[in-house]
Amino acid sequence: MKKLNLLLGALLLAGAANAQISTRAQGDNAATQTQTGNGNQATTTQRGADNDADILQVGNLNRATQTQSETLSGGASDGVASRNRAMAEQRGNENVSTQSTNGDDNSADVYQRGNRNTASQTQYNNQVAPAWYNEATIRQVGDDNGASQVQNGDGNTALAEQTGNNNVSRQTQRSQAIVGSSAYVYQTGNRNDATQSQDGVGNMATIDQDGNRNTALQSQVGTSNTAEIDQDSDSSWARQRQDGVGNRSSISQGQPGMGGIGATSDRQWADVTQTGNGNTSTIRQDHP
Repeated sequence: MKKLNLLLGALLLAGAANAQISTRAQGDNAATQTQTGNGNQATTTQRGADNDADILQVGNLNRATQTQSETLSGGASDGVASRNRAMAEQRGNENVSTQSTNGDDNSADVYQRGNRNTASQTQYNNQVAPAWYNEATIRQVGDDNGASQVQNGDGNTALAEQTGNNNVSRQTQRSQAIVGSSAYVYQTGNRNDATQSQDGVGNMATIDQDGNRNTALQSQVGTSNTAEIDQDSDSSWARQRQDGVGNRSSISQGQPGMGGIGATSDRQWADVTQTGNGNTSTIRQDHP
């Protein structure tokens, strides 16, 4: 899998969170906002105990909004959202970050460097209890990228990393148990599109696209399904649909380009549908 070299931003935010925890009493909330530039906006709202929120903005006309609370099914609120963490770092101009958490022990992280990038994270539970133990991370470097993550339930993990311009990532997760699902998106290039939808327990979905104008779609319903899409190409398309238990699907299209950027084979197409239990599917395609 391709990883972004964004450790510096993550370490800066982690250091700020650690500093807050060590200097306040148990049960207190902590919020930090730092802005350098012109016309930036930052809003943090926290209700509960032991919540952390950090916003760092460098540039002009950036906007960041953070909300951490706890509302039970039916709209009742006990006001004790606890141990949630929201961090947003934006460097550039006209970036927008929106983070909303309803529950306990959730984390939401956004790092954006460039211009006009958009990140949205929502964590909640439409069952009686609030959302627990969800993790959402968005990292974007470039211009005009967009990423959204919606986590409904408990124990879900979502990661989206995008480098380039005009890339789009959408991740939606739903679970009804402490153990949720995991979704990962890695995109390098321009105008790539990734969509992931998970409903169940223990599912894992990975999309890795290197090139331009590629599209990948994954849908999982059930338990312990695994789906992987790896596209090193331009203008390729892949889809995986799984409904059941223990299904596995792997799609690999194209050939790695020079330096891991671009591709040597274009316009591949693959479509996989699995209904039932214990099915295995593998597709490998390249066109030199």
